[in-house]
Amino acid sequence: MGRRLTTILAADVVGYSQLMGADEERTLDAFRVCRNTIGRLIENHGGRIFGEAGDGVIAEFGSSVEAVRASIQIQTSLPQLPIDLPGDWKMQFRIGINLGDVMVEAGNLYGDAVNIAARIEAFARPGGVAVSSAVHDQVGKRLDLAFEDIGEQSLKNIERPVRIYHVILDGYQQAVTAPIATRRSSTEKPSIAVLSFTSFAADDRWERIADGIVEEIITDLVRHGEMAVIARSSTFAFKGKSVDLREVGRSLGADYLLVGSIQVSNEKIRLNVQLVDAETGVHLWAERLDRSEGALFDLEDAVVEAVAGSVCGMEGAVVRAHLARLGRRRPATLESFELFLLGLEGERTFDRERTLESIDFLQRSLALDPKFARAWLVLAYCWEHVATNFWQSDIHSAQRERRRAIFKAADLDPNDPLVRIEAGDMYFEDGNREAAKAAFEQALATGRNNADAMTLIAKYVAGILGRRDQAREVIDRALRLNPFAPTWYYMNKLRVCYFVHDYTSGLEAVSGSPDTPTTRLFEALCLTGVGRKSDAGKVVEEMTKQYPNFQPSSLADEAWINGAEALNHFANGLRELGLDNRRNT
Repeated sequence: MGRRLTTILAADVVGYSQLMGADEERTLDAFRVCRNTIGRLIENHGGRIFGEAGDGVIAEFGSSVEAVRASIQIQTSLPQLPIDLPGDWKMQFRIGINLGDVMVEAGNLYGDAVNIAARIEAFARPGGVAVSSAVHDQVGKRLDLAFEDIGEQSLKNIERPVRIYHVILDGYQQAVTAPIATRRSSTEKPSIAVLSFTSFAADDRWERIADGIVEEIITDLVRHGEMAVIARSSTFAFKGKSVDLREVGRSLGADYLLVGSIQVSNEKIRLNVQLVDAETGVHLWAERLDRSEGALFDLEDAVVEAVAGSVCGMEGAVVRAHLARLGRRRPATLESFELFLLGLEGERTFDRERTLESIDFLQRSLALDPKFARAWLVLAYCWEHVATNFWQSDIHSAQRERRRAIFKAADLDPNDPLVRIEAGDMYFEDGNREAAKAAFEQALATGRNNADAMTLIAKYVAGILGRRDQAREVIDRALRLNPFAPTWYYMNKLRVCYFVHDYTSGLEAVSGSPDTPTTRLFEALCLTGVGRKSDAGKVVEEMTKQYPNFQPSSLADEAWINGAEALNHFANGLRELGLDNRRNT
Protein backbone atom coordinates (compact mmCIF):
# COMPACT_ATOMS: atom_id res chain seq x y z
CA MET A 1 0.00 0.00 0.00
CA GLY A 2 1.53 3.31 -1.10
CA ARG A 3 1.12 6.85 0.22
CA ARG A 4 0.94 10.29 -1.35
CA LEU A 5 0.04 13.89 -0.61
CA THR A 6 -3.16 14.88 -2.39
CA THR A 7 -6.21 17.15 -2.26
CA ILE A 8 -9.58 15.58 -1.48
CA LEU A 9 -12.95 17.07 -2.47
CA ALA A 10 -16.12 15.72 -0.83
CA ALA A 11 -19.59 16.77 -2.01
CA ASP A 12 -23.11 15.67 -1.15
CA VAL A 13 -26.71 16.85 -1.47
CA VAL A 14 -28.32 19.02 1.20
CA GLY A 15 -31.54 17.45 2.54
CA TYR A 16 -31.39 14.42 0.24
CA SER A 17 -33.67 12.30 2.45
CA GLN A 18 -36.39 14.97 2.42
CA LEU A 19 -36.09 15.28 -1.36
CA MET A 20 -36.45 11.53 -1.75
CA GLY A 21 -39.45 11.60 0.55
CA ALA A 22 -41.08 14.29 -1.59
CA ASP A 23 -40.53 12.53 -4.94
CA GLU A 24 -38.05 9.68 -5.39
CA GLU A 25 -38.03 9.50 -9.20
CA ARG A 26 -37.61 13.22 -9.84
CA THR A 27 -34.96 13.46 -7.14
CA LEU A 28 -32.94 10.62 -8.70
CA ASP A 29 -33.24 12.19 -12.14
CA ALA A 30 -32.10 15.55 -10.78
CA PHE A 31 -29.17 13.94 -8.98
CA ARG A 32 -28.03 12.20 -12.18
CA VAL A 33 -28.03 15.53 -14.03
CA CYS A 34 -25.98 17.15 -11.24
CA ARG A 35 -23.67 14.14 -10.95
CA ASN A 36 -22.82 14.26 -14.66
CA THR A 37 -22.00 17.96 -14.47
CA ILE A 38 -19.91 17.50 -11.31
CA GLY A 39 -17.98 14.63 -12.88
CA ARG A 40 -17.26 16.62 -16.03
CA LEU A 41 -16.07 19.69 -14.11
CA ILE A 42 -13.86 17.61 -11.82
CA GLU A 43 -12.27 15.95 -14.84
CA ASN A 44 -11.81 19.34 -16.57
CA HIS A 45 -9.74 20.49 -13.58
CA GLY A 46 -7.51 17.42 -13.50
CA GLY A 47 -9.39 15.52 -10.79
CA ARG A 48 -10.90 12.05 -10.62
CA ILE A 49 -13.83 10.64 -8.67
CA PHE A 50 -12.74 7.63 -6.62
CA GLY A 51 -15.76 7.17 -4.36
CA GLU A 52 -19.53 7.61 -4.54
CA ALA A 53 -22.38 7.36 -2.06
CA GLY A 54 -26.09 7.53 -2.74
CA ASP A 55 -26.10 11.32 -2.69
CA GLY A 56 -22.50 12.40 -3.08
CA VAL A 57 -19.06 11.97 -4.56
CA ILE A 58 -15.49 12.12 -3.33
CA ALA A 59 -12.66 13.12 -5.66
CA GLU A 60 -8.90 13.53 -5.75
CA PHE A 61 -6.89 16.42 -7.23
CA GLY A 62 -3.17 16.81 -7.69
CA SER A 63 -3.56 20.56 -7.05
CA SER A 64 -5.46 22.38 -4.28
CA VAL A 65 -5.84 25.35 -6.61
CA GLU A 66 -7.61 23.25 -9.22
CA ALA A 67 -9.78 21.58 -6.57
CA VAL A 68 -11.02 24.96 -5.36
CA ARG A 69 -11.52 26.21 -8.94
CA ALA A 70 -13.55 23.08 -9.70
CA SER A 71 -15.67 23.53 -6.56
CA ILE A 72 -16.51 27.13 -7.46
CA GLN A 73 -17.44 26.18 -11.01
CA ILE A 74 -19.60 23.35 -9.66
CA GLN A 75 -21.48 25.61 -7.26
CA THR A 76 -22.00 28.35 -9.87
CA SER A 77 -23.03 25.87 -12.61
CA LEU A 78 -25.51 23.65 -10.77
CA PRO A 79 -28.18 26.35 -10.24
CA GLN A 80 -28.29 26.86 -14.03
CA LEU A 81 -29.17 23.21 -14.76
CA PRO A 82 -32.67 22.29 -16.01
CA ILE A 83 -33.74 20.37 -12.90
CA ASP A 84 -37.36 19.33 -12.28
CA LEU A 85 -38.17 19.02 -8.57
CA PRO A 86 -41.53 19.29 -6.78
CA GLY A 87 -42.69 22.68 -5.50
CA ASP A 88 -39.90 25.11 -4.68
CA TRP A 89 -37.39 22.38 -3.78
CA LYS A 90 -33.78 22.91 -4.86
CA MET A 91 -30.93 20.47 -5.22
CA GLN A 92 -27.96 22.06 -3.51
CA PHE A 93 -24.62 20.52 -2.64
CA ARG A 94 -22.14 21.20 0.15
CA ILE A 95 -18.45 20.81 -0.72
CA GLY A 96 -15.52 20.25 1.62
CA ILE A 97 -11.86 20.24 0.56
CA ASN A 98 -8.77 19.06 2.45
CA LEU A 99 -5.08 18.55 1.66
CA GLY A 100 -3.25 15.68 3.34
CA ASP A 101 -1.39 12.40 3.21
CA VAL A 102 -3.41 9.37 2.06
CA MET A 103 -2.91 5.62 1.68
CA VAL A 104 -3.48 4.24 -1.83
CA GLU A 105 -4.72 0.75 -2.67
CA ALA A 106 -6.24 -0.40 -5.97
CA GLY A 107 -7.23 3.13 -6.93
CA ASN A 108 -8.95 3.87 -3.63
CA LEU A 109 -7.70 6.37 -1.06
CA TYR A 110 -7.83 5.96 2.71
CA GLY A 111 -6.82 7.83 5.85
CA ASP A 112 -7.64 10.88 7.95
CA ALA A 113 -7.15 13.26 5.03
CA VAL A 114 -10.16 11.68 3.32
CA ASN A 115 -12.24 11.60 6.50
CA ILE A 116 -11.43 15.24 7.28
CA ALA A 117 -12.65 16.36 3.83
CA ALA A 118 -15.97 14.61 4.46
CA ARG A 119 -16.27 16.20 7.93
CA ILE A 120 -15.41 19.68 6.58
CA GLU A 121 -18.11 19.31 3.94
CA ALA A 122 -20.72 19.33 6.75
CA PHE A 123 -19.54 22.84 7.76
CA ALA A 124 -20.11 24.27 4.27
CA ARG A 125 -23.20 26.33 3.63
CA PRO A 126 -25.82 24.90 1.23
CA GLY A 127 -24.46 25.71 -2.22
CA GLY A 128 -21.13 26.63 -0.62
CA VAL A 129 -17.55 25.46 -0.20
CA ALA A 130 -15.53 24.98 2.99
CA VAL A 131 -11.79 24.26 3.06
CA SER A 132 -9.21 23.27 5.66
CA SER A 133 -6.42 25.64 6.67
CA ALA A 134 -4.00 23.48 4.65
CA VAL A 135 -5.97 24.21 1.48
CA HIS A 136 -6.49 27.87 2.43
CA ASP A 137 -2.74 28.33 2.82
CA GLN A 138 -2.13 26.81 -0.61
CA VAL A 139 -4.67 28.85 -2.56
CA GLY A 140 -5.00 32.09 -0.56
CA LYS A 141 -2.36 33.97 -2.58
CA ARG A 142 -2.95 32.19 -5.86
CA LEU A 143 -6.66 32.77 -6.44
CA ASP A 144 -8.70 35.98 -6.43
CA LEU A 145 -10.86 34.77 -3.55
CA ALA A 146 -12.08 35.93 -0.15
CA PHE A 147 -12.44 33.56 2.78
CA GLU A 148 -14.30 33.63 6.08
CA ASP A 149 -12.35 32.06 8.94
CA ILE A 150 -14.81 30.14 11.15
CA GLY A 151 -12.10 29.00 13.55
CA GLU A 152 -10.88 25.65 14.77
CA GLN A 153 -13.56 22.95 14.74
CA SER A 154 -13.66 19.59 16.49
CA LEU A 155 -14.41 16.89 13.92
CA LYS A 156 -15.90 13.53 14.77
CA ASN A 157 -13.25 10.80 15.19
CA ILE A 158 -10.46 13.27 14.34
CA GLU A 159 -7.94 13.73 17.14
CA ARG A 160 -7.12 17.42 16.76
CA PRO A 161 -9.34 20.39 15.80
CA VAL A 162 -9.10 21.64 12.21
CA ARG A 163 -9.31 25.32 11.24
CA ILE A 164 -11.96 25.77 8.55
CA TYR A 165 -12.65 28.56 6.08
CA HIS A 166 -15.75 29.33 4.02
CA VAL A 167 -15.02 30.34 0.43
CA ILE A 168 -16.99 33.53 -0.29
CA LEU A 169 -18.84 32.79 -3.53
CA ASP A 170 -21.43 35.58 -3.76
CA GLY A 171 -19.59 38.71 -4.79
CA TYR A 172 -16.19 37.28 -3.89
CA GLN A 173 -14.40 39.43 -6.45
CA GLN A 174 -15.86 42.58 -4.90
CA ALA A 175 -14.79 41.35 -1.47
CA VAL A 176 -11.18 41.36 -2.61
CA THR A 177 -11.05 44.28 -4.99
CA ALA A 178 -13.58 46.79 -3.61
CA PRO A 179 -12.02 50.13 -2.62
CA ILE A 180 -11.61 50.70 1.07
CA ALA A 181 -14.28 52.95 2.54
CA THR A 182 -13.42 56.31 4.01
CA ARG A 183 -11.37 55.77 7.16
CA ARG A 184 -13.15 56.17 10.47
CA SER A 185 -11.65 57.89 13.48
CA SER A 186 -9.12 55.89 15.45
CA THR A 187 -11.56 55.26 18.32
CA GLU A 188 -14.61 54.20 16.32
CA LYS A 189 -15.92 50.63 16.48
CA PRO A 190 -17.57 48.82 13.56
CA SER A 191 -21.19 49.78 13.06
CA ILE A 192 -24.27 47.67 12.36
CA ALA A 193 -27.72 48.62 11.10
CA VAL A 194 -30.77 46.40 11.57
CA LEU A 195 -33.12 47.01 8.66
CA SER A 196 -36.87 46.48 8.97
CA PHE A 197 -37.78 42.86 8.32
CA THR A 198 -39.91 42.09 5.27
CA SER A 199 -43.29 40.50 6.00
CA PHE A 200 -44.69 38.15 3.37
CA ALA A 201 -47.92 37.67 5.33
CA ALA A 202 -51.17 39.25 4.14
CA ASP A 203 -52.15 40.33 7.66
CA ASP A 204 -50.71 43.70 8.81
CA ARG A 205 -50.39 42.16 12.27
CA TRP A 206 -47.29 40.29 11.16
CA GLU A 207 -45.64 43.45 9.93
CA ARG A 208 -46.06 44.94 13.42
CA ILE A 209 -44.66 41.75 14.94
CA ALA A 210 -41.65 41.88 12.59
CA ASP A 211 -41.04 45.50 13.64
CA GLY A 212 -41.22 44.46 17.28
CA ILE A 213 -38.62 41.73 16.75
CA VAL A 214 -36.30 44.26 15.11
CA GLU A 215 -36.73 46.56 18.14
CA GLU A 216 -35.72 43.71 20.47
CA ILE A 217 -32.67 42.87 18.36
CA ILE A 218 -31.51 46.51 18.33
CA THR A 219 -31.89 46.70 22.12
CA ASP A 220 -29.85 43.55 22.62
CA LEU A 221 -27.11 44.63 20.22
CA VAL A 222 -26.76 47.89 22.14
CA ARG A 223 -26.33 45.92 25.37
CA HIS A 224 -23.41 43.98 23.91
CA GLY A 225 -21.38 47.11 23.30
CA GLU A 226 -18.91 45.76 20.72
CA MET A 227 -20.47 47.78 17.90
CA ALA A 228 -22.04 51.12 17.19
CA VAL A 229 -25.72 50.40 16.49
CA ILE A 230 -27.51 52.67 14.00
CA ALA A 231 -30.73 54.10 15.46
CA ARG A 232 -34.07 52.57 14.43
CA SER A 233 -35.34 55.91 13.12
CA SER A 234 -32.55 55.88 10.52
CA THR A 235 -32.83 52.27 9.44
CA PHE A 236 -36.63 52.31 9.12
CA ALA A 237 -36.36 55.11 6.54
CA PHE A 238 -35.65 52.31 4.03
CA LYS A 239 -38.70 50.27 5.02
CA GLY A 240 -40.68 48.96 2.06
CA LYS A 241 -38.17 50.24 -0.50
CA SER A 242 -36.25 48.21 -3.05
CA VAL A 243 -32.65 49.11 -2.30
CA ASP A 244 -29.06 48.07 -3.00
CA LEU A 245 -27.68 46.96 0.37
CA ARG A 246 -24.28 48.46 -0.38
CA GLU A 247 -25.94 51.84 -1.03
CA VAL A 248 -27.85 51.50 2.25
CA GLY A 249 -24.62 50.79 4.07
CA ARG A 250 -22.97 53.87 2.60
CA SER A 251 -25.99 56.05 3.40
CA LEU A 252 -26.12 54.93 7.03
CA GLY A 253 -22.36 54.72 7.54
CA ALA A 254 -22.77 51.06 8.52
CA ASP A 255 -20.15 48.35 8.14
CA TYR A 256 -22.68 45.53 8.55
CA LEU A 257 -26.40 45.13 7.89
CA LEU A 258 -28.81 42.70 9.49
CA VAL A 259 -31.72 41.88 7.19
CA GLY A 260 -34.62 39.49 7.62
CA SER A 261 -38.03 38.31 6.50
CA ILE A 262 -41.06 36.69 8.11
CA GLN A 263 -43.36 34.18 6.43
CA VAL A 264 -46.59 32.62 7.75
CA SER A 265 -48.33 29.55 6.33
CA ASN A 266 -50.49 26.77 7.81
CA GLU A 267 -50.15 28.23 11.32
CA LYS A 268 -46.37 28.09 10.97
CA ILE A 269 -43.98 31.04 11.26
CA ARG A 270 -40.64 31.13 9.47
CA LEU A 271 -38.12 33.90 10.11
CA ASN A 272 -34.93 34.26 8.05
CA VAL A 273 -32.11 36.49 9.32
CA GLN A 274 -28.85 37.34 7.50
CA LEU A 275 -25.76 39.39 8.32
CA VAL A 276 -24.38 41.26 5.28
CA ASP A 277 -21.04 42.99 4.76
CA ALA A 278 -22.27 46.43 3.66
CA GLU A 279 -19.07 47.17 1.74
CA THR A 280 -19.21 44.09 -0.50
CA GLY A 281 -22.79 42.79 -0.26
CA VAL A 282 -21.42 39.40 0.81
CA HIS A 283 -23.62 37.38 3.19
CA LEU A 284 -21.56 36.46 6.24
CA TRP A 285 -24.01 34.55 8.44
CA ALA A 286 -27.59 33.32 8.20
CA GLU A 287 -30.17 31.69 10.46
CA ARG A 288 -33.60 30.25 9.69
CA LEU A 289 -36.08 29.75 12.53
CA ASP A 290 -39.39 27.90 12.33
CA ARG A 291 -42.09 27.95 15.02
CA SER A 292 -45.82 27.35 15.38
CA GLU A 293 -47.96 30.49 15.46
CA GLY A 294 -48.71 29.85 19.13
CA ALA A 295 -44.99 30.07 19.96
CA LEU A 296 -44.58 33.67 18.80
CA PHE A 297 -42.79 34.92 21.91
CA ASP A 298 -40.54 31.90 21.81
CA LEU A 299 -39.69 32.88 18.23
CA GLU A 300 -38.82 36.44 19.30
CA ASP A 301 -36.51 35.09 22.01
CA ALA A 302 -34.91 32.63 19.58
CA VAL A 303 -34.18 35.36 17.03
CA VAL A 304 -32.58 37.63 19.61
CA GLU A 305 -30.54 34.69 20.94
CA ALA A 306 -29.39 33.68 17.47
CA VAL A 307 -28.33 37.20 16.56
CA ALA A 308 -26.68 38.02 19.88
CA GLY A 309 -24.94 34.67 20.17
CA SER A 310 -23.65 34.33 16.63
CA VAL A 311 -23.17 37.94 15.54
CA CYS A 312 -22.02 39.68 18.73
CA GLY A 313 -19.26 38.98 21.19
CA MET A 314 -15.54 38.55 20.82
CA GLU A 315 -16.10 35.28 18.94
CA GLY A 316 -19.07 36.43 16.86
CA ALA A 317 -19.52 36.83 13.12
CA VAL A 318 -18.75 40.56 13.12
CA VAL A 319 -15.35 40.09 14.78
CA ARG A 320 -14.55 37.17 12.43
CA ALA A 321 -15.53 39.27 9.41
CA HIS A 322 -13.57 42.30 10.60
CA LEU A 323 -10.49 40.14 11.15
CA ALA A 324 -10.88 38.81 7.59
CA ARG A 325 -11.04 42.40 6.30
CA LEU A 326 -7.96 43.29 8.29
CA GLY A 327 -6.11 40.27 6.92
CA ARG A 328 -6.90 41.39 3.37
CA ARG A 329 -5.64 44.95 3.68
CA ARG A 330 -3.30 45.26 6.73
CA PRO A 331 -3.03 49.09 6.59
CA ALA A 332 0.26 50.75 7.44
CA THR A 333 -1.31 52.68 10.34
CA LEU A 334 -3.64 50.52 12.38
CA GLU A 335 -6.54 52.08 14.24
CA SER A 336 -7.56 51.39 17.82
CA PHE A 337 -10.20 48.82 16.99
CA GLU A 338 -8.01 47.02 14.49
CA LEU A 339 -5.19 46.85 17.03
CA PHE A 340 -7.74 45.46 19.49
CA LEU A 341 -8.75 42.78 16.97
CA LEU A 342 -5.14 41.75 16.44
CA GLY A 343 -4.71 41.54 20.21
CA LEU A 344 -7.88 39.50 20.55
CA GLU A 345 -6.79 37.13 17.78
CA GLY A 346 -3.48 36.43 19.50
CA GLU A 347 -4.99 36.14 23.00
CA ARG A 348 -7.22 33.26 22.05
CA THR A 349 -4.34 31.20 20.60
CA PHE A 350 -3.02 30.39 24.12
CA ASP A 351 0.46 30.65 22.63
CA ARG A 352 3.25 32.41 24.55
CA GLU A 353 4.71 34.48 21.71
CA ARG A 354 1.31 35.41 20.27
CA THR A 355 0.05 36.42 23.71
CA LEU A 356 3.03 38.68 24.37
CA GLU A 357 2.56 40.21 20.93
CA SER A 358 -1.12 40.75 21.78
CA ILE A 359 -0.18 42.68 24.91
CA ASP A 360 1.74 45.10 22.68
CA PHE A 361 -1.18 45.43 20.24
CA LEU A 362 -3.64 46.10 23.07
CA GLN A 363 -1.42 48.64 24.77
CA ARG A 364 -1.10 50.50 21.45
CA SER A 365 -4.88 50.34 21.03
CA LEU A 366 -5.40 51.83 24.48
CA ALA A 367 -2.85 54.57 23.80
CA LEU A 368 -5.22 55.70 21.01
CA ASP A 369 -8.40 55.11 23.01
CA PRO A 370 -7.84 54.87 26.80
CA LYS A 371 -11.61 54.48 27.36
CA PHE A 372 -11.89 51.28 25.30
CA ALA A 373 -13.20 48.99 28.07
CA ARG A 374 -13.15 45.78 26.04
CA ALA A 375 -9.47 46.30 25.15
CA TRP A 376 -8.66 46.59 28.87
CA LEU A 377 -10.58 43.35 29.45
CA VAL A 378 -8.71 41.37 26.79
CA LEU A 379 -5.44 42.82 28.09
CA ALA A 380 -6.38 41.37 31.49
CA TYR A 381 -6.95 37.97 29.85
CA CYS A 382 -3.48 38.15 28.29
CA TRP A 383 -1.81 38.91 31.60
CA GLU A 384 -3.75 36.04 33.18
CA HIS A 385 -2.33 33.66 30.55
CA VAL A 386 1.18 34.96 31.27
CA ALA A 387 0.74 34.39 35.01
CA THR A 388 -0.97 30.99 34.96
CA ASN A 389 1.39 29.55 32.33
CA PHE A 390 4.55 31.05 33.87
CA TRP A 391 5.45 32.81 30.63
CA GLN A 392 7.69 35.32 32.40
CA SER A 393 9.87 35.09 35.49
CA ASP A 394 8.08 37.87 37.41
CA ILE A 395 4.64 36.31 37.85
CA HIS A 396 3.60 38.86 40.50
CA SER A 397 4.09 41.67 37.98
CA ALA A 398 1.77 39.89 35.52
CA GLN A 399 -0.83 39.46 38.26
CA ARG A 400 -0.64 43.16 39.13
CA GLU A 401 -1.06 44.15 35.48
CA ARG A 402 -4.08 41.84 35.21
CA ARG A 403 -5.68 43.43 38.28
CA ARG A 404 -5.03 46.95 36.98
CA ALA A 405 -6.59 46.13 33.59
CA ILE A 406 -9.67 44.54 35.18
CA PHE A 407 -10.45 47.51 37.37
CA LYS A 408 -9.89 49.88 34.43
CA ALA A 409 -12.49 47.90 32.47
CA ALA A 410 -14.83 47.87 35.49
CA ASP A 411 -14.61 51.65 35.85
CA LEU A 412 -15.42 52.15 32.17
CA ASP A 413 -18.13 49.50 31.68
CA PRO A 414 -19.37 48.07 35.00
CA ASN A 415 -22.44 46.46 33.40
CA ASP A 416 -20.52 44.23 30.97
CA PRO A 417 -21.09 40.64 32.24
CA LEU A 418 -17.57 39.65 31.14
CA VAL A 419 -16.15 42.49 33.25
CA ARG A 420 -18.37 41.48 36.20
CA ILE A 421 -16.85 37.99 36.12
CA GLU A 422 -13.28 39.31 36.25
CA ALA A 423 -14.17 41.85 38.95
CA GLY A 424 -15.66 38.98 40.96
CA ASP A 425 -12.29 37.25 40.80
CA MET A 426 -10.63 40.36 42.21
CA TYR A 427 -13.17 40.66 45.04
CA PHE A 428 -12.52 37.04 45.92
CA GLU A 429 -8.75 37.59 45.98
CA ASP A 430 -9.37 40.50 48.35
CA GLY A 431 -11.26 38.20 50.72
CA ASN A 432 -14.74 39.58 49.97
CA ARG A 433 -16.59 36.38 49.04
CA GLU A 434 -20.03 37.97 49.22
CA ALA A 435 -19.12 40.73 46.75
CA ALA A 436 -17.56 38.10 44.50
CA LYS A 437 -20.69 35.94 44.53
CA ALA A 438 -22.85 38.98 43.86
CA ALA A 439 -20.71 39.86 40.83
CA PHE A 440 -21.03 36.31 39.48
CA GLU A 441 -24.81 36.34 40.00
CA GLN A 442 -25.04 39.69 38.16
CA ALA A 443 -23.00 38.32 35.25
CA LEU A 444 -25.26 35.27 35.08
CA ALA A 445 -28.40 37.44 35.06
CA THR A 446 -27.23 40.03 32.52
CA GLY A 447 -25.23 37.80 30.17
CA ARG A 448 -27.97 35.43 29.07
CA ASN A 449 -27.55 36.23 25.38
CA ASN A 450 -23.78 36.72 25.54
CA ALA A 451 -22.19 33.42 24.52
CA ASP A 452 -18.73 34.45 25.78
CA ALA A 453 -20.12 35.42 29.19
CA MET A 454 -22.17 32.23 29.48
CA THR A 455 -19.08 30.15 28.71
CA LEU A 456 -17.01 31.89 31.37
CA ILE A 457 -19.67 32.03 34.09
CA ALA A 458 -20.59 28.34 33.82
CA LYS A 459 -17.61 27.14 35.87
CA TYR A 460 -18.43 29.68 38.60
CA VAL A 461 -22.03 28.46 38.71
CA ALA A 462 -20.71 24.94 39.28
CA GLY A 463 -17.71 25.75 41.45
CA ILE A 464 -18.51 28.61 43.82
CA LEU A 465 -22.30 29.03 43.48
CA GLY A 466 -22.72 25.26 43.78
CA ARG A 467 -25.53 24.81 41.23
CA ARG A 468 -24.38 21.84 39.18
CA ASP A 469 -27.48 21.33 37.02
CA GLN A 470 -27.66 25.01 36.11
CA ALA A 471 -23.94 25.07 35.28
CA ARG A 472 -24.44 22.35 32.68
CA GLU A 473 -27.43 24.20 31.22
CA VAL A 474 -25.37 27.42 30.99
CA ILE A 475 -22.40 25.87 29.17
CA ASP A 476 -24.71 24.01 26.79
CA ARG A 477 -26.55 27.27 26.09
CA ALA A 478 -23.25 29.01 25.32
CA LEU A 479 -22.37 26.38 22.74
CA ARG A 480 -25.82 26.70 21.15
CA LEU A 481 -25.46 30.49 21.00
CA ASN A 482 -22.07 30.24 19.30
CA PRO A 483 -22.03 27.22 16.95
CA PHE A 484 -18.49 28.12 15.77
CA ALA A 485 -17.11 27.98 19.29
CA PRO A 486 -13.36 28.55 19.78
CA THR A 487 -11.14 26.25 21.83
CA TRP A 488 -11.50 28.07 25.15
CA TYR A 489 -15.24 27.31 25.19
CA TYR A 490 -14.38 23.62 25.30
CA MET A 491 -11.75 24.21 27.99
CA ASN A 492 -14.49 25.68 30.18
CA LYS A 493 -16.86 22.85 29.29
CA LEU A 494 -14.16 20.41 30.44
CA ARG A 495 -13.98 22.12 33.85
CA VAL A 496 -17.75 22.24 34.23
CA CYS A 497 -18.15 18.59 33.29
CA TYR A 498 -15.65 17.61 35.96
CA PHE A 499 -17.51 19.50 38.66
CA VAL A 500 -20.89 18.10 37.61
CA HIS A 501 -19.36 14.57 37.58
CA ASP A 502 -19.95 14.07 33.84
CA TYR A 503 -16.44 12.78 33.19
CA THR A 504 -17.21 11.19 29.81
CA SER A 505 -18.43 14.50 28.34
CA GLY A 506 -15.41 16.17 29.91
CA LEU A 507 -13.06 13.86 28.06
CA GLU A 508 -14.93 14.56 24.81
CA ALA A 509 -14.28 18.29 25.39
CA VAL A 510 -10.52 17.73 25.75
CA SER A 511 -9.95 17.34 21.99
CA GLY A 512 -11.40 20.80 21.36
CA SER A 513 -9.52 22.50 24.21
CA PRO A 514 -6.23 24.41 23.99
CA ASP A 515 -3.12 22.64 25.29
CA THR A 516 -2.61 24.32 28.68
CA PRO A 517 -1.58 22.90 32.06
CA THR A 518 -5.13 23.34 33.37
CA THR A 519 -6.53 21.40 30.40
CA ARG A 520 -4.11 18.52 31.04
CA LEU A 521 -4.92 18.52 34.76
CA PHE A 522 -8.69 18.28 34.21
CA GLU A 523 -8.15 15.64 31.54
CA ALA A 524 -6.33 13.55 34.16
CA LEU A 525 -9.07 14.22 36.73
CA CYS A 526 -11.78 13.08 34.29
CA LEU A 527 -9.77 9.98 33.35
CA THR A 528 -9.62 9.09 37.04
CA GLY A 529 -13.36 9.70 37.24
CA VAL A 530 -14.06 7.04 34.59
CA GLY A 531 -11.63 4.59 36.19
CA ARG A 532 -8.74 4.99 33.74
CA LYS A 533 -6.12 5.62 36.41
CA SER A 534 -3.21 4.35 34.33
CA ASP A 535 -4.03 6.80 31.51
CA ALA A 536 -4.48 9.57 34.07
CA GLY A 537 -1.00 8.86 35.41
CA LYS A 538 0.48 9.20 31.92
CA VAL A 539 -1.22 12.56 31.42
CA VAL A 540 0.12 13.79 34.78
CA GLU A 541 3.62 12.66 33.82
CA GLU A 542 3.40 14.52 30.49
CA MET A 543 1.95 17.60 32.20
CA THR A 544 4.77 17.66 34.75
CA LYS A 545 7.42 17.49 32.04
CA GLN A 546 5.75 20.05 29.78
CA TYR A 547 4.84 22.53 32.53
CA PRO A 548 7.43 22.10 35.32
CA ASN A 549 6.38 25.28 37.15
CA PHE A 550 2.67 24.46 37.24
CA GLN A 551 1.29 24.01 40.76
CA PRO A 552 -2.05 22.13 40.49
CA SER A 553 -2.98 22.68 44.14
CA SER A 554 -2.75 26.46 43.63
CA LEU A 555 -5.97 26.36 41.59
CA ALA A 556 -7.80 25.83 44.88
CA ASP A 557 -7.10 29.51 45.60
CA GLU A 558 -9.20 30.60 42.62
CA ALA A 559 -12.80 31.74 43.02
CA TRP A 560 -14.39 29.30 40.60
CA ILE A 561 -13.39 26.25 42.69
CA ASN A 562 -14.32 27.65 46.09
CA GLY A 563 -17.74 26.24 46.80
CA ALA A 564 -17.52 23.69 49.61
CA GLU A 565 -18.62 20.74 47.46
CA ALA A 566 -16.43 21.69 44.47
CA LEU A 567 -13.39 22.34 46.63
CA ASN A 568 -13.74 18.96 48.34
CA HIS A 569 -14.24 17.22 44.98
CA PHE A 570 -11.14 18.92 43.56
CA ALA A 571 -9.03 18.05 46.62
CA ASN A 572 -10.07 14.40 46.43
CA GLY A 573 -9.21 14.34 42.73
CA LEU A 574 -5.73 15.74 43.37
CA ARG A 575 -5.16 13.14 46.08
CA GLU A 576 -6.08 10.33 43.70
CA LEU A 577 -3.56 11.71 41.21
CA GLY A 578 -0.90 12.17 43.89
CA LEU A 579 -0.87 15.91 43.31
CA ASP A 580 -2.26 17.21 46.61
CA ASN A 581 0.01 20.01 47.85
CA ARG A 582 2.64 18.88 45.36
CA ARG A 583 4.79 21.50 43.67
CA ASN A 584 6.53 20.55 40.45
CA THR A 585 10.24 21.23 40.40
